[in-house]
Amino acid sequence: MTEVSTSDFAVVVYREDETWDAEVLPASFAENLDSLIRALKQQPSLGGTIGLAAVGDDFFVALRVVGGQVSVFLSDLTASVDWPLARQVLKYLDIPVPDDEDLDQVLPVGDLSIFADQSFDFILATDNVIDALSHEDRLRALKESHRVLRPNGLLAFSAHNIHYKKAFLGPQLHWSPNPIRFAANCAGYLLSQWNHHRVAPLRTSTSEYALINDPGHRYACLHYYAARSTVRSQLASVGLQWIEAFDRTGQIVGETQDDSDTPSLFYVAERVRAELA
Repeated sequence: MTEVSTSDFAVVVYREDETWDAEVLPASFAENLDSLIRALKQQPSLGGTIGLAAVGDDFFVALRVVGGQVSVFLSDLTASVDWPLARQVLKYLDIPVPDDEDLDQVLPVGDLSIFADQSFDFILATDNVIDALSHEDRLRALKESHRVLRPNGLLAFSAHNIHYKKAFLGPQLHWSPNPIRFAANCAGYLLSQWNHHRVAPLRTSTSEYALINDPGHRYACLHYYAARSTVRSQLASVGLQWIEAFDRTGQIVGETQDDSDTPSLFYVAERVRAELA
Protein backbone atom coordinates (compact mmCIF):
# COMPACT_ATOMS: atom_id res chain seq x y z
CA MET A 1 0.00 0.00 0.00
CA THR A 2 1.46 3.34 -1.01
CA GLU A 3 -1.56 5.64 -1.31
CA VAL A 4 -2.31 8.41 1.17
CA SER A 5 -4.66 7.16 3.91
CA THR A 6 -6.79 8.91 6.49
CA SER A 7 -4.17 8.14 9.16
CA ASP A 8 -1.38 9.97 7.27
CA PHE A 9 -0.62 13.52 8.33
CA ALA A 10 1.93 16.31 7.98
CA VAL A 11 2.46 19.32 10.25
CA VAL A 12 4.80 22.30 10.35
CA VAL A 13 5.93 23.66 13.73
CA TYR A 14 7.41 27.11 14.08
CA ARG A 15 8.27 29.66 16.74
CA GLU A 16 7.01 33.23 16.56
CA ASP A 17 7.20 35.88 19.28
CA GLU A 18 8.66 33.33 21.72
CA THR A 19 5.64 31.05 21.23
CA TRP A 20 5.50 27.72 19.41
CA ASP A 21 2.69 27.19 16.94
CA ALA A 22 1.72 24.38 14.55
CA GLU A 23 -0.23 24.11 11.32
CA VAL A 24 -1.58 21.00 9.62
CA LEU A 25 -0.45 20.52 6.02
CA PRO A 26 -2.41 18.64 3.34
CA ALA A 27 -2.05 14.87 3.80
CA SER A 28 -0.57 14.67 0.31
CA PHE A 29 2.59 16.26 1.75
CA ALA A 30 3.21 12.90 3.41
CA GLU A 31 4.08 11.63 -0.09
CA ASN A 32 6.64 14.19 -1.22
CA LEU A 33 9.83 15.32 0.52
CA ASP A 34 10.36 18.31 -1.78
CA SER A 35 6.88 19.62 -0.93
CA LEU A 36 7.63 19.32 2.78
CA ILE A 37 10.92 21.19 2.46
CA ARG A 38 9.30 23.98 0.42
CA ALA A 39 6.52 24.35 3.01
CA LEU A 40 9.06 24.66 5.83
CA LYS A 41 11.16 27.20 3.94
CA GLN A 42 8.08 29.37 3.39
CA GLN A 43 7.39 29.56 7.13
CA PRO A 44 9.83 31.87 8.96
CA SER A 45 10.62 30.86 12.51
CA LEU A 46 12.92 31.76 15.37
CA GLY A 47 15.54 29.01 15.58
CA GLY A 48 14.32 27.12 12.54
CA THR A 49 11.14 25.44 11.36
CA ILE A 50 10.29 21.80 12.16
CA GLY A 51 8.19 19.51 10.01
CA LEU A 52 6.76 16.09 10.75
CA ALA A 53 5.11 13.68 8.32
CA ALA A 54 3.70 10.35 9.51
CA VAL A 55 2.52 7.55 7.25
CA GLY A 56 -0.01 5.59 9.30
CA ASP A 57 1.76 3.68 12.03
CA ASP A 58 4.50 2.55 9.63
CA PHE A 59 7.08 5.34 9.86
CA PHE A 60 7.62 9.08 10.18
CA VAL A 61 9.92 11.73 8.74
CA ALA A 62 11.14 14.73 10.76
CA LEU A 63 12.76 17.79 9.19
CA ARG A 64 14.30 21.04 10.41
CA VAL A 65 15.08 24.03 8.21
CA VAL A 66 17.46 26.66 9.58
CA GLY A 67 18.33 29.26 6.95
CA GLY A 68 19.47 27.28 3.93
CA GLN A 69 20.33 24.13 5.91
CA VAL A 70 17.88 21.20 5.85
CA SER A 71 18.22 18.30 8.31
CA VAL A 72 16.18 15.14 7.78
CA PHE A 73 15.45 12.09 9.95
CA LEU A 74 13.67 8.86 8.92
CA SER A 75 12.36 6.55 11.65
CA ASP A 76 12.78 3.34 9.63
CA LEU A 77 14.85 2.96 6.49
CA THR A 78 13.16 -0.38 5.65
CA ALA A 79 10.01 1.63 4.87
CA SER A 80 11.78 2.71 1.68
CA VAL A 81 10.91 -0.66 0.12
CA ASP A 82 7.21 0.23 0.04
CA TRP A 83 6.84 3.98 0.51
CA PRO A 84 7.88 6.77 -1.91
CA LEU A 85 8.49 9.33 0.86
CA ALA A 86 10.94 7.03 2.64
CA ARG A 87 12.78 6.35 -0.63
CA GLN A 88 13.02 10.09 -1.28
CA VAL A 89 14.57 10.60 2.17
CA LEU A 90 17.19 7.91 1.53
CA LYS A 91 18.01 9.51 -1.81
CA TYR A 92 18.34 12.91 -0.10
CA LEU A 93 20.68 11.35 2.51
CA ASP A 94 22.56 9.42 -0.19
CA ILE A 95 21.76 6.07 1.46
CA PRO A 96 20.91 3.01 -0.69
CA VAL A 97 17.56 1.22 -0.35
CA PRO A 98 18.20 -1.89 1.82
CA ASP A 99 18.36 -5.39 0.35
CA ASP A 100 15.86 -8.09 1.33
CA GLU A 101 18.23 -9.62 3.88
CA ASP A 102 18.39 -6.29 5.74
CA LEU A 103 14.62 -5.94 6.28
CA ASP A 104 14.29 -7.81 9.58
CA GLN A 105 15.41 -4.89 11.76
CA VAL A 106 13.95 -1.40 12.06
CA LEU A 107 16.79 1.08 11.53
CA PRO A 108 16.40 4.87 11.91
CA VAL A 109 18.64 7.08 9.77
CA GLY A 110 19.39 10.77 9.48
CA ASP A 111 20.03 13.66 11.82
CA LEU A 112 18.59 13.38 15.34
CA SER A 113 19.99 16.82 16.21
CA ILE A 114 16.88 18.21 14.49
CA PHE A 115 15.46 18.46 17.99
CA ALA A 116 17.33 20.92 20.18
CA ASP A 117 18.67 20.13 23.65
CA GLN A 118 16.10 20.45 26.45
CA SER A 119 13.31 21.37 24.03
CA PHE A 120 10.50 19.03 25.19
CA ASP A 121 8.50 18.67 28.39
CA PHE A 122 7.04 15.29 27.45
CA ILE A 123 7.89 12.37 25.16
CA LEU A 124 5.35 9.61 24.47
CA ALA A 125 6.36 6.33 22.81
CA THR A 126 3.47 3.88 22.86
CA ASP A 127 2.88 0.47 21.23
CA ASN A 128 6.34 -0.77 22.29
CA VAL A 129 7.92 1.36 19.55
CA ILE A 130 11.26 1.46 21.36
CA ASP A 131 11.37 -2.35 21.24
CA ALA A 132 11.77 -2.33 17.45
CA LEU A 133 15.35 -1.10 17.97
CA SER A 134 18.52 -3.08 18.57
CA HIS A 135 20.10 -3.00 22.04
CA GLU A 136 22.59 -0.31 21.00
CA ASP A 137 19.96 1.84 19.26
CA ARG A 138 17.61 1.44 22.22
CA LEU A 139 20.22 2.91 24.56
CA ARG A 140 20.88 5.64 22.00
CA ALA A 141 17.14 6.44 21.90
CA LEU A 142 17.04 6.75 25.68
CA LYS A 143 20.07 9.04 25.61
CA GLU A 144 18.41 11.18 22.93
CA SER A 145 15.26 11.33 25.05
CA HIS A 146 17.32 12.63 27.96
CA ARG A 147 19.03 15.16 25.68
CA VAL A 148 15.84 16.72 24.33
CA LEU A 149 13.87 16.67 27.62
CA ARG A 150 13.89 19.72 29.85
CA PRO A 151 14.75 19.19 33.54
CA ASN A 152 11.79 17.40 35.16
CA GLY A 153 10.48 16.51 31.70
CA LEU A 154 8.77 13.13 31.38
CA LEU A 155 9.36 10.12 29.16
CA ALA A 156 6.42 7.69 28.93
CA PHE A 157 6.84 4.51 26.92
CA SER A 158 5.72 0.90 26.72
CA ALA A 159 8.02 -2.10 26.40
CA HIS A 160 7.78 -5.89 26.16
CA ASN A 161 8.09 -7.82 29.41
CA ILE A 162 10.65 -10.64 29.40
CA HIS A 163 8.89 -12.28 32.36
CA TYR A 164 5.66 -12.70 30.40
CA LYS A 165 4.81 -16.40 30.52
CA LYS A 166 4.34 -16.62 26.72
CA ALA A 167 7.33 -14.47 25.75
CA PHE A 168 9.38 -17.37 24.39
CA LEU A 169 6.46 -19.39 23.06
CA GLY A 170 6.63 -20.13 19.33
CA PRO A 171 3.78 -20.12 16.78
CA GLN A 172 0.57 -21.85 17.85
CA LEU A 173 -2.19 -23.30 15.67
CA HIS A 174 -5.62 -22.14 16.90
CA TRP A 175 -8.60 -24.41 16.32
CA SER A 176 -11.89 -23.03 15.00
CA PRO A 177 -15.12 -24.94 14.21
CA ASN A 178 -15.56 -22.62 11.24
CA PRO A 179 -13.72 -24.31 8.34
CA ILE A 180 -12.91 -21.04 6.60
CA ARG A 181 -11.54 -19.54 9.78
CA PHE A 182 -9.56 -22.69 10.55
CA ALA A 183 -8.09 -22.71 7.04
CA ALA A 184 -7.00 -19.10 7.53
CA ASN A 185 -5.50 -20.06 10.90
CA CYS A 186 -3.56 -22.89 9.23
CA ALA A 187 -2.19 -20.55 6.56
CA GLY A 188 -1.16 -18.03 9.22
CA TYR A 189 0.43 -20.76 11.31
CA LEU A 190 2.54 -22.01 8.39
CA LEU A 191 3.70 -18.46 7.60
CA SER A 192 4.50 -17.85 11.27
CA GLN A 193 6.47 -21.09 11.49
CA TRP A 194 8.48 -20.19 8.39
CA ASN A 195 9.24 -16.70 9.74
CA HIS A 196 10.07 -18.10 13.17
CA HIS A 197 12.62 -20.45 11.62
CA ARG A 198 13.96 -17.85 9.15
CA VAL A 199 14.64 -15.20 11.81
CA ALA A 200 15.90 -17.71 14.41
CA PRO A 201 19.63 -16.98 13.76
CA LEU A 202 19.04 -13.35 14.72
CA ARG A 203 17.42 -14.07 18.09
CA THR A 204 19.49 -13.04 21.11
CA SER A 205 19.11 -13.86 24.80
CA THR A 206 21.30 -12.40 27.55
CA SER A 207 21.06 -12.01 31.31
CA GLU A 208 19.67 -8.49 30.79
CA TYR A 209 17.44 -8.67 27.72
CA ALA A 210 16.29 -10.75 24.77
CA LEU A 211 15.59 -10.03 21.12
CA ILE A 212 12.72 -12.32 20.12
CA ASN A 213 10.57 -12.69 17.03
CA ASP A 214 7.07 -12.86 18.50
CA PRO A 215 3.47 -13.01 17.17
CA GLY A 216 3.69 -9.39 16.04
CA HIS A 217 4.03 -9.37 12.23
CA ARG A 218 3.71 -13.17 12.34
CA TYR A 219 7.17 -13.70 13.84
CA ALA A 220 8.86 -11.79 11.00
CA CYS A 221 10.42 -9.07 13.20
CA LEU A 222 12.60 -9.00 16.28
CA HIS A 223 11.36 -7.22 19.40
CA TYR A 224 13.26 -6.26 22.53
CA TYR A 225 12.17 -7.85 25.82
CA ALA A 226 13.46 -6.73 29.21
CA ALA A 227 12.68 -7.03 32.90
CA ARG A 228 11.66 -4.04 35.01
CA SER A 229 15.05 -4.09 36.74
CA THR A 230 16.82 -3.84 33.37
CA VAL A 231 14.63 -0.95 32.24
CA ARG A 232 15.25 0.86 35.52
CA SER A 233 19.02 0.39 35.11
CA GLN A 234 18.96 1.60 31.48
CA LEU A 235 17.00 4.71 32.44
CA ALA A 236 19.38 5.50 35.30
CA SER A 237 22.41 5.08 33.04
CA VAL A 238 21.27 8.03 30.88
CA GLY A 239 20.09 10.29 33.71
CA LEU A 240 16.39 9.37 33.67
CA GLN A 241 14.76 8.61 37.00
CA TRP A 242 12.20 5.80 37.17
CA ILE A 243 8.81 6.97 38.45
CA GLU A 244 6.43 4.04 37.96
CA ALA A 245 5.49 1.00 35.88
CA PHE A 246 1.92 0.17 34.90
CA ASP A 247 0.22 -2.89 33.43
CA ARG A 248 -2.11 -2.75 30.42
CA THR A 249 -5.12 -1.93 32.62
CA GLY A 250 -3.38 1.11 34.10
CA GLN A 251 -2.64 -0.50 37.47
CA ILE A 252 0.71 0.15 39.14
CA VAL A 253 3.00 -2.88 39.12
CA GLY A 254 4.80 -3.07 42.44
CA GLU A 255 8.49 -3.82 42.91
CA THR A 256 7.97 -7.48 43.88
CA GLN A 257 4.65 -8.05 42.10
CA ASP A 258 4.32 -10.99 39.71
CA ASP A 259 4.05 -9.68 36.15
CA SER A 260 4.05 -12.97 34.25
CA ASP A 261 0.53 -12.34 32.92
CA THR A 262 1.52 -8.96 31.46
CA PRO A 263 2.95 -9.01 27.91
CA SER A 264 4.10 -5.40 28.06
CA LEU A 265 4.48 -2.66 30.66
CA PHE A 266 4.07 1.10 30.48
CA TYR A 267 6.90 3.08 32.07
CA VAL A 268 7.15 6.69 33.20
CA ALA A 269 10.52 8.33 33.87
CA GLU A 270 11.72 11.85 34.57
CA ARG A 271 14.82 13.74 33.54
CA VAL A 272 16.52 14.65 36.78
CA ARG A 273 17.98 18.10 37.24
CA ALA A 274 21.71 18.47 36.68
CA GLU A 275 22.40 18.86 40.38
CA LEU A 276 20.65 15.55 41.08
CA ALA A 277 22.17 13.53 38.19
